[in-house]
Amino acid sequence: MTLVIAGKELRNLFLSPFAWCLMAVSLLLLAWLFLLRIEDFLNLQPRLAALHEAPGVTALIVVPQFDTAAVILMLLVPLLGMGLFSREFSNGTFSLLLSAPVSTARIVLGKYLAMMTLLSLLLLLFLLMPLSVLTMGSSIDMGTLAACTLGLFLAVALYAAVGLYFSSLTRQPAVAAVSSYGVLLLLWVIDLAGGDRLSHLGLSNHLHRLFSGLIVTSDVVYFILVTGLFLTLTIKRLETLRTSPPSTLIKLSFYPLLVFAVISIGMLNVRHTQVWDWSDAARNSLTQTSLRLLEKLEAPLKITSFTPDDTRMRQRIRVIIDRYRRNRPDIIFEFVDPARQPALIRELGIKMSGELRLEYQGRSELLQKIDEQSLADAIQRLLAGGDRWIVNLTGHGERQLDGKANYDLGQFGDHLKRKGYQVQALNLSANPQLPTNTSLLAIASPQHAYLRNETRILSDYLEQGGNLLWLLDPGESNRLEPLAMAMGLLTLPGVIVDTHSATLGLDDPTLALVTEYSKHPATAQFELVTLYPQAMALDTIETGEWKVTPLLTTQTNSWNETGPVFGEVSRDPEAGEIRGPLSIALVFTREWEDRQQRVVVIGDGDFISNSFLGNGGNLDLGLNLVRWLVRDEHLINIPPRVANDRKLDLSPSRGATIGLIFLLVLPLSLLMTGALIWWYRRRL
Repeated sequence: MTLVIAGKELRNLFLSPFAWCLMAVSLLLLAWLFLLRIEDFLNLQPRLAALHEAPGVTALIVVPQFDTAAVILMLLVPLLGMGLFSREFSNGTFSLLLSAPVSTARIVLGKYLAMMTLLSLLLLLFLLMPLSVLTMGSSIDMGTLAACTLGLFLAVALYAAVGLYFSSLTRQPAVAAVSSYGVLLLLWVIDLAGGDRLSHLGLSNHLHRLFSGLIVTSDVVYFILVTGLFLTLTIKRLETLRTSPPSTLIKLSFYPLLVFAVISIGMLNVRHTQVWDWSDAARNSLTQTSLRLLEKLEAPLKITSFTPDDTRMRQRIRVIIDRYRRNRPDIIFEFVDPARQPALIRELGIKMSGELRLEYQGRSELLQKIDEQSLADAIQRLLAGGDRWIVNLTGHGERQLDGKANYDLGQFGDHLKRKGYQVQALNLSANPQLPTNTSLLAIASPQHAYLRNETRILSDYLEQGGNLLWLLDPGESNRLEPLAMAMGLLTLPGVIVDTHSATLGLDDPTLALVTEYSKHPATAQFELVTLYPQAMALDTIETGEWKVTPLLTTQTNSWNETGPVFGEVSRDPEAGEIRGPLSIALVFTREWEDRQQRVVVIGDGDFISNSFLGNGGNLDLGLNLVRWLVRDEHLINIPPRVANDRKLDLSPSRGATIGLIFLLVLPLSLLMTGALIWWYRRRL
């Protein structure tokens, strides 16, 4: 019997020109916004290609389109449902409906099913828009698309239940529509008015999680509970009309049901819920690298976010922190409003809204940038404890870890500081003593020879087990010859020429490439290509004291060019030019007391300079080397998550076709159907 009622109501809806016009206008508006988003993406595409973790088509076109659809359908659904019962009241057919041998629940479910059938058709037409991206030479995150579709369907189901309930309360369809808008708008903005205390009641919070590709049971149950609440209220309302005029007690039944729903939804947020990440490469979940890091926590981690009572801002932060709390429930998380705790803000040195403070075993870290890599860096610093001091020599034309010039290493130094390392510049002429807490000494491409006393200080540092990162450029080995002799380090004349770079479209033959790495902890599982401009080849002689391991080697089609590099160049064996593979970097190790002394010598200082740091995997390799040198090789890098849908190729003809279909064909088809129905009914 439910299907019979649903069929009757569905015929009424399909015979209503008003319904067809509403669907046509909605699709037209959504199509217009969809095409605008495509145009914006095409304009942004060149800049997105240069970003490290740029969003793709799904994040910039598909998800915002679903956001917009959720709002537009919130305006549409009450208009479609406002007459389902109001029309029965005004036409006088409601008493006939109640006199039929059909339960009230079947009547309500029949009308609800008819409305959902019509809305499902509209959703299917809407889905053609995001799916059309597949014809534009791009892919879509299908998992996120499925989650978005589920979220929009659940939202529409809730809208329909609300509209059906208010249609049962009045004879005036307009009053029913306005009342529905009031409740739906309240559900959308309740978190803004009530802050964190009522955020679990906000429809938008639950919907946006689904739109991100994250399926949380509490979100799904929220929609089911609210939808079920209004369907139950509708059934109860009709039952009172069927038997006798509703008493005051029955009229007030809405309130206990509402309280029950609020309590139930609130309990969903304090109990453990199941979570499934449907997005591509699980972009809403932690990487395995971060999960292994969390396993190292031996005590509770407390995270405090100093954020104003701004629900939207807090929600963005909560989404990130929840990824950690799902895997470590003992993580303590709380918000503090800076406006209410000014003394605490000054005491802790909080500088900006949204800043995090992480506390672990008496140590703390402040964090302004909130993403997985930044949180991983902060947690690693808390786990490591103590300071790691990197001393960078100055005074002889060295590249500086805080320098801004193209040849300096300032950007690399900034990354080291974000990893928790302390960087200190030192001029041995002014301060003829290395700090006793030096974890690593960095000598980066000195341009002038060191004084005898300075050389002695450096030799003593090396002899006493100090760790060293030594960057050399062609012709610089004689500036610290005593250190080179002590380690058995030799340098080959000239500059490395690599003909393999031409096959990759690189015009500079002095740009050496390294694509394969030796089996060493610093390069374990490292697969990125690294580039070395104007590099020098290294060699060694046996000293019997140091163990030497080639770390970076060029390919066979390379050599050390001793002549000028212009025009056509070729290897001249008689000039001492040696065929590759050649060593660009060497690792020197030896046992010193109860630990291993570590030295890395690289025949190129440019590869981590400000000009070349962003090329290939240069930054990642540089950080790996520093970690290994200071015995922090257990620290990790979070691999970047590159969207697979970053390219959109839309030809003018294809763009015109898509625009024609969505802006004209579909809306006009719906309008013409409505017009034909109107004309047909006028003739009857």
